[in-house]
Amino acid sequence: EGLRRRGFTAEQISAIRQAYKVVYRHGLNLEEAIGELEQRQQQQPELELLVLSLRNSSTRGIVR
Repeated sequence: EGLRRRGFTAEQISAIRQAYKVVYRHGLNLEEAIGELEQRQQQQPELELLVLSLRNSSTRGIVR
């Protein structure tokens, strides 16, 4: 809902949902997931913040 309020299109919201699935549900390790998202980011620039966030959390990790 918050993304829609901020003017994101349905396509952009769908891309972000799919990106979260890559990180949390595809069974990839963090580096593999980041690599996959970086490839998608070329076509979907709305993923940039997520990729940057994951890159910066690499020393502390993320909870899955």
